[in-house]
Amino acid sequence: MNIFKQLLLVLTATGAAACGGGEDPKSDAKTASAKQLAESKTGEAKTVSAQEAETANQAVDVYAAHLTRVADALEAVESEADAQAAAQIIAEATNEFEILSEKFKETNKSKLAAVMAAQASKLTEPQMRIGMAMQKLATEHPEYLEAIGEAMEEMPPLQ
Repeated sequence: MNIFKQLLLVLTATGAAACGGGEDPKSDAKTASAKQLAESKTGEAKTVSAQEAETANQAVDVYAAHLTRVADALEAVESEADAQAAAQIIAEATNEFEILSEKFKETNKSKLAAVMAAQASKLTEPQMRIGMAMQKLATEHPEYLEAIGEAMEEMPPLQ
């Protein structure tokens, strides 16, 4: 298991333990579909690139940005088209995570772990949103999970 996956497991467990649950205050403000989010976030994906990340801090920023894109897309799923758009965003994020993993494979693991721990809130908040969105989809719209499921299986584990 690569260092990003290992650290994600630790950070997610920490975030889950600290999470009090409850309703997401942003959920009432959701008006954009996953497709609109995919289109609006494309510019962000171009500026926050795994290929351009040179430092551990930049790697965490890229990782957090793509986790946030995934969370945004999953929270907006209300149709089959939204589910397809979310699956595309997940696939793009997974590709970026793989690039980061390969690029930082030889990085000092303790330094990378320290940077990720220092910026844990950047990572745990979108991870919790992803988990809650998947749970909501499973209970309210299980018919959309097939479109998202394969892409999620390719993503590093968030639990």
